[in-house]
Amino acid sequence: MTQIYENIKEKAKALFETHQFLNESVTVTARALSVTEAIGNPEDDDYPIQKGKEKLMQADFKSSFGQAFTDHFGNFKGSVKDVLDLPLTNNFHRAILVSTINAVMRHLTLLDNTVHCHDDEPIECAAGLVAYIRAHYGRPKITQIGLQPRILFFPCVLLTLTRTISEQTNTGLWWKGRIRPGRPWTGVISC
Repeated sequence: MTQIYENIKEKAKALFETHQFLNESVTVTARALSVTEAIGNPEDDDYPIQKGKEKLMQADFKSSFGQAFTDHFGNFKGSVKDVLDLPLTNNFHRAILVSTINAVMRHLTLLDNTVHCHDDEPIECAAGLVAYIRAHYGRPKITQIGLQPRILFFPCVLLTLTRTISEQTNTGLWWKGRIRPGRPWTGVISC
């Protein structure tokens, strides 16, 4: 997994160098957003942030925002280069990297949806994701890492999905599919 982050970091660094952003300032905060601030008032109550397992970190780059969920949170202020120089040895550093990349990419107008959706938007997002995948890839096998309940549910209905769950509390849940227990702290859902 670390290699994936390293690859992303290298691609981001090349892009940010092109735009001469390495010495620009970025602020990443991790104040405990309320559930309403983070995801609004969705009908469902199975999001990890609602259970207090994760917090939302938000990066501010030139008034463009990017977010990342993490279980290891705090604040950070420095340059984009400082972010890219962080060792990716823990979830705190990875969340700083992801939220910063999201914010800078939004500033460059290369990404639109860099903050978490609210209220019923996760359902709309999941349905849109399934439509996009079907239109571009047919019915591929997909692995999703991390828990986003709506994104998990919709592909189960329309696609073949294999998904790992990183929370022990979610291992053994029935998601309109079948669950095969995996290693401790992991379950695999096959729909």
